[in-house]
Amino acid sequence: MKQLTYDDIKTVLDEMPKDSVYLNEYLMAEFSSQQPEIFDFVNNSFIFNEDELVMVLCAAEMGWHIISRILNRNLRVSGGFVYEQYCRNIELVDGSDYRDKGMMPEIIKIIHHSNEQVYLMTYLVRLLKQGLVEPGSSVRQEIFPVLIMYVKTVVDCLLLDEDKELAETRDEKYSAEGLMSVQKSVMGYLGEYIESGDFRKLTDVERAEAVNVISSFSEEMYNAFLMHPPHWNARRCVQCANDIIPDKVKAGEDFFMALDPVLMSFMDFCADRGYVPDGKIISRRLSMMI
Repeated sequence: MKQLTYDDIKTVLDEMPKDSVYLNEYLMAEFSSQQPEIFDFVNNSFIFNEDELVMVLCAAEMGWHIISRILNRNLRVSGGFVYEQYCRNIELVDGSDYRDKGMMPEIIKIIHHSNEQVYLMTYLVRLLKQGLVEPGSSVRQEIFPVLIMYVKTVVDCLLLDEDKELAETRDEKYSAEGLMSVQKSVMGYLGEYIESGDFRKLTDVERAEAVNVISSFSEEMYNAFLMHPPHWNARRCVQCANDIIPDKVKAGEDFFMALDPVLMSFMDFCADRGYVPDGKIISRRLSMMI
């Protein structure tokens, strides 16, 4: 992949109309038409106030325009890929030391992780920063890392190969031995989980339903996707919890009330133990579905 330079960015900026109102309307119309899932992801965020939303949309649109113009990359991105990449980016920033060492130095270290576009990401962060320091702006300092991760997600999704990033490891065909292997692994995890602090944080109803929820979920993950716990990913787990289990599992109201909270808790536990490497990402995606 070509590394964009400041000269590339300047070339695009020099070509653009100087009428900022027309420019913003044009970019928004083109962006929303050609990348509707990415546009909806940014535009429909409930965590941003009006100034923050305008700022993150402008930066996202500019990143999309530069990538389209210079790299000629504009394959339509799926909504599942956008949200999975966003959760990965939030885990990335949560794992950094920006709270201890200062926001910008630590954030700058991770903004080009995966996309490898140092100059483009630096330029887009500067665009965001202009809105942060603008007199009268209601942009919140504490939300700034999230704004950056939204824009990083847009750039990542436009530059990364979706098929490769969402590639899955699974059994070639269904087998009773494969299902038994999943059941045995999960029973081992459950033995540790019910002794953990994660389990104790659940409500009484959630604890009562936990074994049934986790056992049913793991079996349906194998039945539907032939996947073992180390290879679970957020996209399939959300499908399983939201679509497959309500259709396949006959259970009472308590089971379904406990489903998402128990799975989120269990995924966090499994991620901490290394049993499900994507557990934190899965937990975050499930939390976004509630």
